[in-house]
This record gives sequence, structure tokens and C-alpha cells, in this order.
Amino acid sequence: MLVVLISAIFFFSSCVNNDAKPVPRREVSVYNERIIPAVSPYELSIECDYGNFEFYNWDKKEVKFEITHKVRAGRMKTELDKMLERFSISTSEEAGKISLKCNYNGKDGNYEDTFSVVRIFMPGKSSFIDCTLSHGKLKFFDDLNCGLKLDVGNAEVEINRLKGIVKYTGKTGNLRISSGEIYSDSSIVTSTGNIRVKSCFESPGQYTFNTGAGIIELDLPADLNAVIESNGKITANEASGSDPCSKFLLKCGVGKIDINRF
Repeated sequence: MLVVLISAIFFFSSCVNNDAKPVPRREVSVYNERIIPAVSPYELSIECDYGNFEFYNWDKKEVKFEITHKVRAGRMKTELDKMLERFSISTSEEAGKISLKCNYNGKDGNYEDTFSVVRIFMPGKSSFIDCTLSHGKLKFFDDLNCGLKLDVGNAEVEINRLKGIVKYTGKTGNLRISSGEIYSDSSIVTSTGNIRVKSCFESPGQYTFNTGAGIIELDLPADLNAVIESNGKITANEASGSDPCSKFLLKCGVGKIDINRF
């Protein structure tokens, strides 16, 4: 009787252990493609909750969105496929404004496990680009010759070359502009993150760079006449010449400010 009881205990224990085995973490994805005719100059509007975006220029007179939705979780494939169905895509064109809205509509959404990878191919002559992103990345590989407005939550932003005005508002994340010419009244403001900008600047002009916690690195042209106001302190730059003066308003709560010349 004791042998039978012990055997039964081991049997039920093995059943419990088998049922408790975790489902391996896996990934599923689905691809969508949208193409919208574009007449330059046009406006581009992007709204997304969780996504990684890549922007490219091309010669075609249309905007192409290549969208891959991804889900990662330790669940059965049937459950993951149902999660994929919770993504939504909306595209439109009205009065020269092309819009993309891309979101995950489930309560279990997050940037690590439910996100979109979006590649955007667009004609180079846009007039304005407006992006709203909660979590993710924005990377502009080619030249931007337009106004740019970015409203991000937790995001990394890289801009290869920009010629135009930029209005950036962020909560957490870093921003880098590698080259170009930034127009007057541009502002880059983030609660937490590094701001790194190497660019020419419209002169005369006024520019605002503000981070609550992080590093501000500015590389200015060697011949640019500039007045730097940093946390209430005004410092005249060593550059001299006949060009009008540009004013830079820099504020860094916790961190440092570096200003260099190129």
C-alpha cells in the first residue's frame, strides 16, 4: 500500500511539473504596405505608440510605407496571432497632407513586445514633417529640406542632415543632428536626454536648447557670431566678423554644456 501511495505522489508531481513548464518566448510578425501619390510640396504626418521608424528619400512621386508589426511573448502561437490582429493602420491624403496612424490596441502593449517597424520612402521636396511617437526610434537617413516637428515620449532620434526649422519636445531619449542648416526660432527641449547638434545656423536668429538632465553638445561654424546664454549666464563667443549675431539659449538642469567650433 505504501509503494502504491508513493508511486501516486510521484505521478501527480510529474503531471504538475509538466503543466507548469513555461511556453518558450517566440516572435510573430505581419507585413503591410501602403502607397500614396504625393505632389510636392506635401506635408507628412506620423502618429504611433510603439515603433522604430526609418526615413529615406527617393525619386518617385509617391510615399511608400513598409510596415511590419511584431509581437514577442511566451505564449502559444494562436494567442500571438490574435495579438497581431490588435494592430491598426490608417493612412490618408487630404489637401496635400499625407497621414499615417499606426497603433497597438491591446491592454498588454509595450515597446519591447508589441511594436511596429516602419520604413518610409518619400519624395525629397516635402514642406513639413510632423511626428508623434510614444516609444521607439526615429532615424532620418537622407537630407531633410523642410520644417520638422517631433513630439516624442521615450525615443532615440537621429537626423543625418536638416535644412529648416526644428521643433522638438521629448520626455526621455537622445537627439542628434549631424549636419545641415537650422533656421531661426528652432527649439529642442527634453526632460531627460542628451542633445548633440553639429550644424550651420541661420543668422541672425535665436535658438533654444534645454535638457532637464543630460548633456548639450553644440558644434558651431567657426565664423558664426553668437551670444550664448547658459542657465542665466551670458557668454560672448570668441568668433568675430561683420555678420549679424545669433543668440543661443541653453539650459541644463543636471549635466553639462559643451560648445565647440568646426
